[in-house]
Amino acid sequence: MRSHFIPRALILVLVMSAVCATTLGMVGCGGGASSGGGTDPTTGYTIQVTVIPDKLNVATGGSALIQVVVWDPTESDPTKIYKSGVVVALTASIGTLGAASLTTGSNGTASTTLTPKDTTTIGNGKVTASVGGSYIFVNVEFYKTL
Repeated sequence: MRSHFIPRALILVLVMSAVCATTLGMVGCGGGASSGGGTDPTTGYTIQVTVIPDKLNVATGGSALIQVVVWDPTESDPTKIYKSGVVVALTASIGTLGAASLTTGSNGTASTTLTPKDTTTIGNGKVTASVGGSYIFVNVEFYKTL
């Protein structure tokens, strides 16, 4: 019998969406954005970066959760799919990162925050995560209500 599993990153996105919907009633939640599929040519690991929410109001502050997940899509043992100890470099074209470098834990994940730089800088930015020779990015919108 063939077993199926749901990647932990997908479970996290679903849980965070449910928490956001329950807690905030979807008002001001801003949703989230996720991008995956970047594969490091040296290790074969795949990286995914998720930003929740993917829209930040610079006038009210707040922060977004950035989570990266690193896994080996060729690994046949489900207990070894997610990779720990992988260093992931982060950059943000707009906003301030809580950390520019993360190391994945035992579940292959690492996280930090993204906050607005100030109360006036608006626009569409990117959060980029890179591992070895691969990178992946997610778009983030910084806006201001009048």
